[in-house]
This record gives sequence, structure tokens and C-alpha cells, in this order.
Amino acid sequence: MTRWIRQNSKSVHDHYAKDLEKAANVPYDLAAGKAVDGLSPKVHRLMSLGHDPILAFIFGVMDVMSGTGTYIDKHGDLRRIATSMSPEGLIAAFLKVFLHLLSDVFTSAGIQPPFFTLLQLAKTKSPFVLGPSGETVTWTNVARYMYTHGYDLRHFATMGIVPAFIEMIVRGWWLCRSFESGGKVAPTKAKLTSMLMVTHLIATSGNLLKSGVIFAMNPLALNWAQLLALPPVTLAWISQTLKRNRSIRHKLDEEWMSTYQAMPWTLA
Repeated sequence: MTRWIRQNSKSVHDHYAKDLEKAANVPYDLAAGKAVDGLSPKVHRLMSLGHDPILAFIFGVMDVMSGTGTYIDKHGDLRRIATSMSPEGLIAAFLKVFLHLLSDVFTSAGIQPPFFTLLQLAKTKSPFVLGPSGETVTWTNVARYMYTHGYDLRHFATMGIVPAFIEMIVRGWWLCRSFESGGKVAPTKAKLTSMLMVTHLIATSGNLLKSGVIFAMNPLALNWAQLLALPPVTLAWISQTLKRNRSIRHKLDEEWMSTYQAMPWTLA
């Protein structure tokens, strides 16, 4: 599916998005230069926080409003450099960031998946070996390797089928059970979050096992969409579990108090 999307991306870019390049000129689109170590045409979008589909509307807008560019260099350090472009207002900045993302998403290199840029900030060693030396490399290098080998937003969309399918199946079952019970013995929200958390955990564990064992520690086999799906459902499960426990404790306290008040206590 990723291959099919890439094959049809060029025609989409030429017909619809190519004209946006000049209209959405931004200060964080530097493709090469000595101001940022490791900056090159192949990875300049990955290194720029303004090209992240989510973070662009924070850092990209800030860069357009201040005429600067925010990057993460090849060493994993955050760099903010000044440019010759004039600062613009908030509304113009939002529009330019949005249009610039549209102009880049269907190009040959594409743009990075959501929050993938932040992986470059992890300077610690990863379990992956990417060269003939046999030594493990940092997550910064892993992120750059994955992006230059086709791990972009289009591949992220393909990988997103897995967590989307999980959500559809689990939530569909939960809704069916709710309708069948007629609201009398409907499964609780805590039950739903528990099932989602366990299912996403199984899928994530399977993907990590596949990447490490079946694909011999190949980072390109990682499912970034599935990895991003696990934290939110885990937090939702913790929240609902705490809420349920408080409700149970409140009901127990009420029953104990009712029992205490109903007892035929006599004073000596």
C-alpha cells in the first residue's frame, strides 16, 4: 500500500500541491548549510520541527512569526537559527505552515510521521546496528536512517491500519454488547479501556518481537503508529481504573454507614 501511495503521489503533487511551494515559503525550510550540523536535502525536513505534521503548528508557527528556523542537528542537539525572512502575524503563520505541509507531503521524500522528529533528541544507544562496524548507534541516527529509507507520513498512514483495526474491533464489540444489554448489564467504560490497553499492548509487543527477531533488528519494521497508540489508551485505562475504584470505595462507605446507623446500638 505504501508503494502504491508513493507511485501516485507525484501526480497529486504536480497537479495540486506544486503551486503551493512559492506561496508557502517558510523560514525553516533550509536544505543545506553550515549553521546546522548534518543538514542536507535528504533529511532537512526530518531535522526541522516545522515539518512535523503536529509540532509544525507550534514550532513552525513560532518560526514564521519570528523569522527563524528550529532544527535538531545530527548530534541530537536543538538549534534555532535566524533567517533573512521577515516575521509575520499569527493567522498568516498558521496558513503558511498548513500550505507548506501540503506542498511537501506528496514529494518524493515526503514529511516525517507525527512526533518522529523528537526521536532525534534521544542521544542514548539504541539496540540497532546500522553499519558494518557491528556497534549499536544512537536513536538520533536510527531516526535519520529510517526517514532516508522511506519511513515518512505515507508509510505511517499504512502502518496506522493496525491500531485503527484494533480500535474498530474492540469498540465495535463494546457497542454491540451495550445495545444487546439494553443498558441493563452494559460493559463499563473501565472494561473498554482495559480491553483497548491489553490489545494495543499485545500488538506493540508483537511488533517489537517481529522487528527484533523475525527482521533481525531492523528499525524499518517498527510500527510508529502502533507505538503512538499505546500511551493514550494506557493513560485512559489508568484514569478509568482510578475512577472505578473511587466509585466502589464510595459505595462501600455508604453501605457501611447505612449498616452502622441501622444497628440497634444501646448505650451502657
